[in-house]
Amino acid sequence: MKGLTYYAKLELILKIPVDIVSLDQVSTRFRYKILTKGLIIVEKTAGLYEAILNQTYDELKYLQYFT
Repeated sequence: MKGLTYYAKLELILKIPVDIVSLDQVSTRFRYKILTKGLIIVEKTAGLYEAILNQTYDELKYLQYFT
């Protein structure tokens, strides 16, 4: 597997298509979709997923209220 990208390595191991994105570089709506429909592979800090999901949900509510 030397020389393969992270994407390719993960796809070979998991046997499913993989897309890696930085959550702070995508829109709030897309981040919400990723967090609710995606698959968590590694969570280095316990509770981080829930914290990011809650923050994203709050941001969505803010956007709905003020836009």
